[in-house]
Amino acid sequence: MSNKKQLMRVGLILVFLLVSGPLSFVHAEVQDEVFECQPQELSFGVNNAFVRAMTDGSTQPGESWLLYMPAMCGQSESALREALPFQIQTIEQPNQIQGAFIIDVTETNNLRDQLNSIDLVERWSIIEEHTNIPRFIPNDPSFSSQWHLLNTGQGSGTVGEDANVTGAWNIATGNG
Repeated sequence: MSNKKQLMRVGLILVFLLVSGPLSFVHAEVQDEVFECQPQELSFGVNNAFVRAMTDGSTQPGESWLLYMPAMCGQSESALREALPFQIQTIEQPNQIQGAFIIDVTETNNLRDQLNSIDLVERWSIIEEHTNIPRFIPNDPSFSSQWHLLNTGQGSGTVGEDANVTGAWNIATGNG
C-alpha cells in the first residue's frame, strides 16, 4: 500500500506541476517596442523646413505631426508617450529622418505651445496634405518658340537650358 501512496503522491505532484506551469506565464510583462535609430545632425534643408514650420505663426489645428526627438532613440514607446503630455493615438517611426516620429493626436488645442515647452522635442512640424497647383503659362501665341523663357527641347535645344523664370509668372503682377 505504501507503494501505491507514493505513486499517487508523485502523480499529484506531476499534475500540480503541469497545471501550475502555464500559470507562471500569465503575469509576464508585455515588452514595449524600443525605437531603434541612430540620430544624425539634420541636413540644412530639413532643419530649415522644421524651423519654418515652427515659426510660421500658423494656428491651424492638425492631427498628424512630425516630431524630431533624437533623445528617444533606444527608448520604449511607453517612454515616448510619458514624455508627451497629450493623448497620442498612433506613433510611427519614419526611416528617412533618424530620431523623428510621426504621431497622430486627438486633442490639438495649444499643441504648438505644448511642443515648444518640451525639452525632448527639438523640432516639430504639422503634417499637411500638399497639392500642386498648375503654374500659369503665358498665352502668347509665339511662346512655344521662345526657348530662352522655357526650353522644352524645341529647335534641337537642351531641355531646361533657359532663364528659369516660369516660377515668377504666378507672382509677378506687372507693377513695379
